[in-house]
Amino acid sequence: MRERFLALLLLVGLLPTAALADAVIFVPGYLSYGHSFRHHGVTQPLLADGWEDGGNWVLTAHGPRPDRPPRGGVDRFYTVELPNEAPLSIQLGHLVTYVEAIARLHEGEPLTLVGHSAGGVLARYLMVSRPDLPVVRLITIASPHAGSQMAEIAAHLGETPLGALGPMLGMQRFNHALPLYRDLSPAYPGTLLDWLNRSPHPPADYISVIRLDDPFIERWSQDMNYVPALAGRSRMIASRGGHGLEYHDGLLLVRLLR
Repeated sequence: MRERFLALLLLVGLLPTAALADAVIFVPGYLSYGHSFRHHGVTQPLLADGWEDGGNWVLTAHGPRPDRPPRGGVDRFYTVELPNEAPLSIQLGHLVTYVEAIARLHEGEPLTLVGHSAGGVLARYLMVSRPDLPVVRLITIASPHAGSQMAEIAAHLGETPLGALGPMLGMQRFNHALPLYRDLSPAYPGTLLDWLNRSPHPPADYISVIRLDDPFIERWSQDMNYVPALAGRSRMIASRGGHGLEYHDGLLLVRLLR
């Protein structure tokens, strides 16, 4: 299986660059949704560049379903809905299901994952856990690959009396996300993030988009080169703006995908 994947990656390297991005899957972060990429204008430059919108996918009792008829065979982007307050291991199961379904639509074609914030870490988690999937590029935007000090502070607060008082103070969402805060805390030995960052990563094009003015995630943590298993393997692109998604992210993606 690994030899087949390497052969696909080699073949992709010999094709025109436009063929590198037949299918793009947007992975949202904490308290974000699939449609966030549309609402913030990220997908507009892709549409103007000839990409088609493959819809927003949700999990139903009958499996993953998009909000429009699915098609393969052309350059298309997709968004997915995730339980964005759940631990990364729970979100991973949902994301795997989506990627498997979209890969079947684009059989024999490479996939690109674009993850924002925690979604970038989750997308990388998928690549490490399922190297058999045909993901040949990962683009992350403002993602805490080495962890977030703010997530660590939030996790510690959850262990204080404030955590018990949270529901009475209208902070139910804070309590629900405590396991996720722990997953996104700095990569200390024994944590999920430490395991992920030291695990072998499959061959792919890794691109770190770093928000220079991000008030939540340290710049260095957004750089996948600080991941021990990826040191020296990621391209780094500086981007102005805060933590949230913006229209100029779509302009940057058009250049990267073409």
